[in-house]
Amino acid sequence: MQHAERCEAVRHCRWVDEVVPEAPWVIDAAFLEKYNIDYVAHDDEPYLSAGHDDVYAFVKSLGLFAPFRFYCTFRSSHATRQIPPNASHAGYFN
Repeated sequence: MQHAERCEAVRHCRWVDEVVPEAPWVIDAAFLEKYNIDYVAHDDEPYLSAGHDDVYAFVKSLGLFAPFRFYCTFRSSHATRQIPPNASHAGYFN
């Protein structure tokens, strides 16, 4: 799924008010204020980045982080790794 497609899919989620396609990786107070953000929803795993043990630590410290859990162990990224590189030429999808 391309970035634009992912943004469009999220835009149709019930609890989403607005999608910010070019959101920063590390969220700060200025970003929260600019977009009047109530909550940031993401899985609960810490995401490391240069100078950050968890890019969501600031939002978590404010109590604005809404974690969600994956209930399905299937991921499309795992499935696509199983498709042979020449699958379209070998008749897999014909």
